[in-house]
Amino acid sequence: MRAADAFGLPLVQSSMSQGQDFSKGANIAFVAATALDLAYILQENVTSVPPLNSFLSVQLGWFEQQQLKPSLCNATKDYDDYLGRSLFFVGEFGGNDYTFLLAANKTVDQAKTYVPAVVNAIADGVERLIKHGARRIVVPGILPTGCIPVMLTLYASPERSDYDLYGCLNKYNGLSRYHDELLRSQIEALRKKSTRFDGSSTLLACCGAGGEYNYNPIAACGFPGATACADPSRAVNWDGIHLTEAAYRVIAGTWLHSYLSNFKRLLVLPPILLRKKD
Repeated sequence: MRAADAFGLPLVQSSMSQGQDFSKGANIAFVAATALDLAYILQENVTSVPPLNSFLSVQLGWFEQQQLKPSLCNATKDYDDYLGRSLFFVGEFGGNDYTFLLAANKTVDQAKTYVPAVVNAIADGVERLIKHGARRIVVPGILPTGCIPVMLTLYASPERSDYDLYGCLNKYNGLSRYHDELLRSQIEALRKKSTRFDGSSTLLACCGAGGEYNYNPIAACGFPGATACADPSRAVNWDGIHLTEAAYRVIAGTWLHSYLSNFKRLLVLPPILLRKKD
């Protein structure tokens, strides 16, 4: 909701709504949804999970097979372009998985053994979206489990040492941290795997005349003998000296989004008045 407000967009409709315009987004979230498949959870004798087919893989199926995907674009080319410009939020997923595991009398250490499977399920879902053409995907971590009132109530401890200085349960927050660490690692691996800047292009000039780095001072870009690479958007360096527009776009975007609030703050500061010397 806050993201929609920030971008001046209307609140997204439920994907189950009939006759809605989903061109501005859709909410596929479902109650008690897990990252792990229901069959897998039940196979592990975790009967505390509601018998709902609403886990991540099913939600992606709703996106792919129901009215969402067909309604967004008429042609494949348009569809790919639309998804490439769209913003996806995947999650947060994982919190429900661990809640149901703990409710089934699993210890925190036992719940931790499921973290790799949970994270892999999330990463598989993200990769599935990437294959559809998604390029801007936000994958949140989970909340600090040990600070949630329901957990503090159900798993209260008489030992003060079990709580941190904020009054949260240490070992349950440890579960959240472990999940987030593995998730961050998986997403970083996906980013490297799916990046538009392939590994061979980061140190090569796009426009040049050969050599180890495709830079020849006697046949520089723009001179006879130099040619440009087929797709400059996949290269970091343009002519051996200057970066490509694609690389500068990434830098500018990072600067704007990271420092824009501070930049705006500077604009409202009163001007510095210089006193003339007598």
